[in-house]
Amino acid sequence: MDSSIGKADKGILIRYYKWVCFGAVMDMPRGGMKDDMQAIYYRMGQLKEGMLEEMINRSVRENAD
Repeated sequence: MDSSIGKADKGILIRYYKWVCFGAVMDMPRGGMKDDMQAIYYRMGQLKEGMLEEMINRSVRENAD
């Protein structure tokens, strides 16, 4: 991660991704473990591609102002 990202924003991003992962894990038993989680995570990664980088870049730009 870029060292110029603020500590508060870095913490927020880490917390966000923890919540996303925790929610996915908590949802698996509710779905009866029938879904192909590998395929779902792969597709989620494709859909989210570039999002983390954009959030970091936005934080760096806003903290530079």
